[in-house]
Amino acid sequence: MHPHEVRGPQIAAGRRPAGQGLRRRIAGGGLRALHRAGHGGYIDLLDVYADAAEPVARADLDYVQRWVAREDLVESVVVGTVLGEAVFGALRRLAHVDVSYLRFESPEYLSGPVEPVEPGGSGGGEVGPAGD
Repeated sequence: MHPHEVRGPQIAAGRRPAGQGLRRRIAGGGLRALHRAGHGGYIDLLDVYADAAEPVARADLDYVQRWVAREDLVESVVVGTVLGEAVFGALRRLAHVDVSYLRFESPEYLSGPVEPVEPGGSGGGEVGPAGD
């Protein structure tokens, strides 16, 4: 995939909701900036990011559908998106701390070489001693 292309799960499924063009251009702009900064390899993470984003979006909309009165939907979606991004960003940083510990500081790592677990493997990114 070229850094100017951004596809999401809805494109793969043959659907294209209204308003996706702007978000795709913004994501593409971020990918181009990463490429210019020498980190174009982030494009290889898009499938993992898309797979992670879809259940989060479903959870957001499940909450809105279940708990918000129809007349308050727009406000709830806007507030939930802004504050939800902050909360999700904080959770991502906490996960970075946990995974960094497992990869680089855990007793398993210190006792010998480790090999990353492939995405989609058990536990999502932990490492274990080589040969497990």
